Amino acid sequence: MHHVLIVEPNREQRTVERLRERGYEAYTPRQWKRRTHRGRVIEFQRPMFPGYAFIRAPVPLEWIESIRGVRRYMRVGETSVRLPEGAIAAIKQKEAREAARFCSRVKESEFNVGQTVKITVGPWADILAHVERLDDKGRVEVLFRMMGADRTAWVDRNEVIAA
Repeated sequence: MHHVLIVEPNREQRTVERLRERGYEAYTPRQWKRRTHRGRVIEFQRPMFPGYAFIRAPVPLEWIESIRGVRRYMRVGETSVRLPEGAIAAIKQKEAREAARFCSRVKESEFNVGQTVKITVGPWADILAHVERLDDKGRVEVLFRMMGADRTAWVDRNEVIAA
């Protein structure tokens, strides 16, 4: 059984490392995010559950609050909240699925705002367009000219190639 810890904000990973250094099995699930900043795509990991971590440790847990980064352990009354192994396994599976899906969206050459791309599928197949925006869901907003007017559309990142 894993206990739920409430940890200092933005210190989940470092707190888990401290607990592991002391010989405990600790875990904080992470997820990949993608942002566009000043036309550049930035990829990074964030906690799936900000402010929380999980630890497998014997009870009582009063000693845990002396570890730097741990605020307290989650409890109902005086009983610590424990998650069954199945819950932790499900969280790890979700984390792995999301990481695989995220990494499958990453192509050899990332797109940049203003870059010319060619749409490969759908009603706009073979049209040249310019990248307007990128989102963290693997989509690209493209700008193209059709019937004498500028049009925009969101397409999946896998549906465009560099022109």
